[in-house]
Amino acid sequence: MQTGRYIAKTQNIQLSIDLQQRFVNVDNSIMSYNKSYFTPKAYITIEMPKSSQLSLGAFMGVFNPDFNLYDTTVKSIDPYQTLTGNPDLPIRDVWSAYYSFYMQRNWGYLQLYGSYEHSSDVIYQTTVYDSQENVFRHSFLSGGKKEDLGINANGQLNIIPKKLKFSMGLTYKHKTEHGVPRNTVDFLWQYYGLTYIAKRFNAQLSYKSESKYISLGKTVTMPALLRFSAGYNYKGLNLNFSTRNPFMRCHTKRVYSVDGFNQTSRSYTPYESYDFFNISVSYRFNYGKKHKFNDVDVDTQKKSAIL
Repeated sequence: MQTGRYIAKTQNIQLSIDLQQRFVNVDNSIMSYNKSYFTPKAYITIEMPKSSQLSLGAFMGVFNPDFNLYDTTVKSIDPYQTLTGNPDLPIRDVWSAYYSFYMQRNWGYLQLYGSYEHSSDVIYQTTVYDSQENVFRHSFLSGGKKEDLGINANGQLNIIPKKLKFSMGLTYKHKTEHGVPRNTVDFLWQYYGLTYIAKRFNAQLSYKSESKYISLGKTVTMPALLRFSAGYNYKGLNLNFSTRNPFMRCHTKRVYSVDGFNQTSRSYTPYESYDFFNISVSYRFNYGKKHKFNDVDVDTQKKSAIL
């Protein structure tokens, strides 16, 4: 990769431009090629009064399909389905842009974030019925475009400074694949969190609503997530407890529909994505000269607006 970088600064503004040329070499049992791609980036950050900041950015890049999508071996899924890759799938171009506004105050912070991503030659799954063999044959094609729009607002309220914090985030997502079939998902993703930090005790409760995305022509729905964790320490003794979606039964749903073929699947991962409980106990021994250990107040809130 070759990179040329230009940076310009004033008292409150910084502009950064990266001119990148990426070189890709692939040589395996499926294919062999050498290619290069121009992937520039540009950012501008504006420092505003009262601990506020505005950022804008734009990017260009490429997306390499997984190698298994190129494999021409006919794989049997079950007695009625086969899957075959396509060695002619292209490496698609991707460009995106974003804005971010961040404001820090004594009472907490507020962040507004938005992004748009566009890619060409989107890869999607195709299905054809073979009447002679009485099987559905799945493969992959490319064409059309993919769009991803996200608008987010998130923040934190310091209810009791350095002790009790409430966090909240709302994100609107619109995703579209203009392939065959044409898939679109729209949803509002929500996050709520409550964190308490004391001298020897800490606890956190959070909730994330379900989310959706599109992958190879399939619409995937991820389940909601409820988490709770608590910890206590005293003179070297540490007790911790955590749980995810307790006493629930959650699943990931995948839906694929094309002319003459409809498929819906649900996958369950108990004791991992739901009904997960964990208890840990540890003790710290000190030998020789005694040291004084102080607890450090760490802000556990992730200031991220990307779903």
